[in-house]
Amino acid sequence: GADDLMAVALRLRGMATVGQERLWQDDFTASAVLCEMVQDQFELARTWCAYGAALLKTGTFEEGSAYLKRAYDAFSIMDAAGEAYRMRIMYPDVLVM
Repeated sequence: GADDLMAVALRLRGMATVGQERLWQDDFTASAVLCEMVQDQFELARTWCAYGAALLKTGTFEEGSAYLKRAYDAFSIMDAAGEAYRMRIMYPDVLVM
C-alpha cells in the first residue's frame, strides 16, 4: 500500500542524506513508525539496518551497533537468510557470533 511505499521512500531519503544539514534521522524514525503501523516486519528490519549503518557512518557506534543487531535478529527470526547473510558480510565486527 501507500504507507509501505512511503516507508521505503523515507528510508531511502534518509540513506541519501546522512550527514547533511537536513534531519536525516527523522526520515528513519518516520519510516520505522510507518512499518510498525502496517506491520511490515521485513521493511522495519531493513530500516533498522540502514539506520544502524548511518549511525556508524556518523560516529555513533554504540547506537548504530544496537540497530544493526536488532535488524540482524529480526531477519534471522523471519528466515530472511539473504538479508542476514549480507549483514554478516558487511558488519562482521558488529555482528560477532
